[in-house]
Amino acid sequence: MKQLLCVTVLAAGLAACSPQSASDEEQPPAGAGGDSQAETATGSMGEGRVPLNAGMDGALVLTPGGLGDLEIGEAVPEGSSWSEDEVQIPGMNCKTLHSDDYPESYAMSDGTAIRRITVGMGSEVKAGGGIAPGASEADVRGAFPAVTEEPHKYVDAPAKYLTWMPEGATRGLRFELDAEGKVNLIHAGEMPWLAYVEGCA
Repeated sequence: MKQLLCVTVLAAGLAACSPQSASDEEQPPAGAGGDSQAETATGSMGEGRVPLNAGMDGALVLTPGGLGDLEIGEAVPEGSSWSEDEVQIPGMNCKTLHSDDYPESYAMSDGTAIRRITVGMGSEVKAGGGIAPGASEADVRGAFPAVTEEPHKYVDAPAKYLTWMPEGATRGLRFELDAEGKVNLIHAGEMPWLAYVEGCA
């Protein structure tokens, strides 16, 4: 774990302290909170990895790799505050989880590993670049210039989905905008789970 000391020099360049190169698939775009999104392509908390909630003045940060001790592509760690909800949709290979440590948030699992994490209005969690629920479309585009746009399935424009998925990556961030053009949900995870519009339903 000695490489966690890299967090003190992330501002000078993540590649200098990480076994991953600056071109890895989940490196954030310029202006997207690079030091707060430090993560490996696998999403595992191995050597050379800084905590997913590091940076941004101690704010809790949602990245394509996960949130806190909950990591996309990994099982819920032993002792985690996240647990499966008592009520689940029967017959589906999809489970929802909640944690009292992360109000207004939930996660989705295929029963083996976490596939998506969602934060909503009232949550203190932010994505890279300081984007939080309530942010404007301009805020999102300023932090993530390469987002792709899709119309909202249920709400008229300016509601829409803005998805940031680095080229060649399987994980990304998805910002769901409401009828006022404000971010009301932020999703992090892997495709196709990231693009599901009704959660486990």
